[in-house]
Amino acid sequence: MTNASHDEAGASTAPAPVTLDYGITTRVSRTARAAMILAIIAIPLFFTVLPAVTALIVAFIAAHRIRKDPQRLAGLGFIKTANILGVLSILLFCAGLALLGAFERPRVGHNRSYCSANLRGIVQSMNIYAADYNDAFPVVPFAPYSPALNNLTATAVSPDAETTIKSLFDPASPLHGSPTAGLWILVLRNQVSAKQFICRSDIWAGPSSAPRQDSSGNFYNHFQSPNQLSYSVAYPWRADGTVGKWWTALFDDKLPTMSDMAPEQGTAPPDPTGSPARVLNPATTPRDAWSWLSANHNNSKPQRPGMNVVFSDGHVEWVRTPTVGHDNDNIFTFSDIISRGPREFGGLFINKTPIHLNPPLAPPHKFDTVMVPIRNESTGKL
Repeated sequence: MTNASHDEAGASTAPAPVTLDYGITTRVSRTARAAMILAIIAIPLFFTVLPAVTALIVAFIAAHRIRKDPQRLAGLGFIKTANILGVLSILLFCAGLALLGAFERPRVGHNRSYCSANLRGIVQSMNIYAADYNDAFPVVPFAPYSPALNNLTATAVSPDAETTIKSLFDPASPLHGSPTAGLWILVLRNQVSAKQFICRSDIWAGPSSAPRQDSSGNFYNHFQSPNQLSYSVAYPWRADGTVGKWWTALFDDKLPTMSDMAPEQGTAPPDPTGSPARVLNPATTPRDAWSWLSANHNNSKPQRPGMNVVFSDGHVEWVRTPTVGHDNDNIFTFSDIISRGPREFGGLFINKTPIHLNPPLAPPHKFDTVMVPIRNESTGKL
């Protein structure tokens, strides 16, 4: 009786026989094939990353279909290959980005150093010039509200460089009131090269520098176009037309003399209005803080890293704010009122001259330094 019961229990737990349906045909999933082909293509096209991502998505879809119907669909090997190659392509893409970043940083640093060396060399030449001219830096006669301030045009004057220099002091010269015409004197005397006025990372300047002579051998009296200049210079005249004491080799070595090109505030993207940034206040107005810096370095990035400023003794500093004048004066603004400090009103240098701060409010050596010319960073126009 016990044996019979045991036999019945054993029979009840035995697995059912496997029934094979020989009418079902198993085929390789076309989706799996497509995923593998896409993954193979993604390897040489890793820099686009799109084929790799597409291959992984198609492989996921193919695997899902095969698991739902394993008797009819095959191709898990293709899917595995697609996954491996797709991931490999994405890793190659990431490695490429890392390498680009590694190469970009030295290039940016090299351009920054190149521009710094340019500015240092120019101001050192200004000091050498000053040794022969009563310690005064090169300057042409003053003209109030001169259109020459932001106008880089020139005339080929004479086959003699000194005659061309003398023409800058002629009463009829259209270049009176041009700070950059004074710098051109250094070029005419071979004390600096015209290529020193171009910064490699400046998207609006270059590729060629200003020629000293035209095809006939006559010397130009100035830079010929805006794309031949990457730097701005401290406006050398006081409001009464006399040359300021800051425009000498004997003045305070903490006074900025030149800088990367001064921006026309509020004109750089992403500001769609082009409205002037009247007040520099980085803590509350990021757009203003961004548009106040020169665009010579990393113009396409919303957060510009900084700019070069050279001082009267020839030393160059990399700064992240334009408030590097006396009493933290903003070197890219001037003021119609007696004001000092980083919140200085009057964003654009248009139609007026900078003022000397009155002695009752500040020591006589305090000046409202302003760099010219200025450039619209959306158009490249001075």
